[in-house]
Amino acid sequence: MGIEKHQKDYRPNAWQNYTLQELGEWVHLFMKRANHRTNIIKAKKDIYDAKNYLWMMGEIIREKEEQIIKAMNDVRLSPPEEFLPKFPHMLSGGQRQRVGIARTLVLDPILLVADEPVSMIDASSRAEILYLFNDLKKKYNLSILYITHDIATAKYFSDNIAVMYLGRIVEFGDTREVIDHPLHPYTKALINAVPDPDPKNRFIQREVVSGEPPSPINPPSGCRFHTRCPYKFEPCDGEEPPLKKKHEGHHVSCYLV
Repeated sequence: MGIEKHQKDYRPNAWQNYTLQELGEWVHLFMKRANHRTNIIKAKKDIYDAKNYLWMMGEIIREKEEQIIKAMNDVRLSPPEEFLPKFPHMLSGGQRQRVGIARTLVLDPILLVADEPVSMIDASSRAEILYLFNDLKKKYNLSILYITHDIATAKYFSDNIAVMYLGRIVEFGDTREVIDHPLHPYTKALINAVPDPDPKNRFIQREVVSGEPPSPINPPSGCRFHTRCPYKFEPCDGEEPPLKKKHEGHHVSCYLV
């Protein structure tokens, strides 16, 4: 695979060395290696499934004591001695998620795959976990692949963003560029759906995408979003639009642009 020539380069901004095809190949490689001990680590979103609920925190992390203490301090579970003898049910949702992050840090990863890491915890803890990820990213020069349905958190957390629909990347680029100047109709719909706590919004009718998503097992021909797109025209249901570069660092898969 083309990704092999860059296989050790997962540091921040290293994505610029890859083509989009190579990024896809990397995801495939990660899934093949996920069951092996490597420096590419996945943080699970199900905080109970990620650890045996009959184990204490020290048994869950399972490394040398000095590594465990350092990792617990890194995720701000201090003093560690108070948390190590506890079982998962004795911790809050945010604390359990921090244990999951500590479990990955002891392996000294250079790339952390965070799959919906804050979807199962309350709003106040979400911000704390995202701030923690940012601090760890800077402290250890750590790259993080953040997978989420919440484009609002992605805006404040990520450097670059890829918007996917039915398993296809429809827009990719610098996060601020994509959020401030969205080009694909699906990206625009995601941004319009983000709640805005303004009382004036009580009198504003939001535009929402009509219909239901097609089955990913049997996706439609052409652009996969065309069955719900309000701007579709003749080419959309024929051949799938290529992912084209529209601006520096901004790619989109759409016949409209």
